[in-house]
Amino acid sequence: MTGTEHPPRRVRSEPLPADPAPGPVPDSPRTWPHVLSLVASGLLGAAAGCLAISLAAHSRAYCDAGRDAGGMTELTLLLPVLVVGFAFCGVMVAMLTPRRHPLLRMVPVVLALGALVLWFFAVRGTLDGYPGDLGRCGPDNVPPWWPGWLPS
Repeated sequence: MTGTEHPPRRVRSEPLPADPAPGPVPDSPRTWPHVLSLVASGLLGAAAGCLAISLAAHSRAYCDAGRDAGGMTELTLLLPVLVVGFAFCGVMVAMLTPRRHPLLRMVPVVLALGALVLWFFAVRGTLDGYPGDLGRCGPDNVPPWWPGWLPS
């Protein structure tokens, strides 16, 4: 030998000292957009729940449909259920979409929440057949300001 010694061989079961720990790193920049899109989806869902209640209440009050003034008691009791339910739906849709760009992940969330708002307006906002103010709205209790091309 020429005087240079080789370092001792390492056993294969030993991890390298610089090996990272298995699993995702919690502060990884890849996980923050995912978490932020889930939080944004939940907040958007909660806002959509408030919008659905507001739209239904405004429609009922305009057409004078509902047991009390615009059915506000029923809609007030539904408010927490709808806010939490729509927020949950927003988060679930965001979790089911592929992990791509966070803004692209929001497109299906917005479409799903928009469909839920329209569905709630058609089911609870118009009260078909309820005797309301026929001078302002027809027998289907759809206000004239509601666009005809949207379902009601």
